[in-house]
Amino acid sequence: MVSECETLQTRLQEIGLPFEGFCWYPYLDSTDWSSLVREPRREIDPQGIVHLTESFERERSRLSEIYAALAKGQITATDIPPRPFDETTLDARGVRNYLPHMPWCDASNHTE
Repeated sequence: MVSECETLQTRLQEIGLPFEGFCWYPYLDSTDWSSLVREPRREIDPQGIVHLTESFERERSRLSEIYAALAKGQITATDIPPRPFDETTLDARGVRNYLPHMPWCDASNHTE
């Protein structure tokens, strides 16, 4: 998404229009998507800019640091490291089957 925004910014500049911002959803880690929000299990899905601890306290995450650096123009999309998948995510969510379609992931780190 950041790469697409950078491309859009360049195209808008060429025609004299400003690029005003980028929004990441969700800002906070989401919860209970593992049950499609049908059951209040209090399971945290770590995808927000701000991380939720097990006690649901908010704290800065690596993504919040990346987002701040992007906003300040200190890094670009090519500087963002891919987040490695843990084995639980690969298996429980079936992500392993999609690795061949994700060239930005180092699939060699996720083989059986």
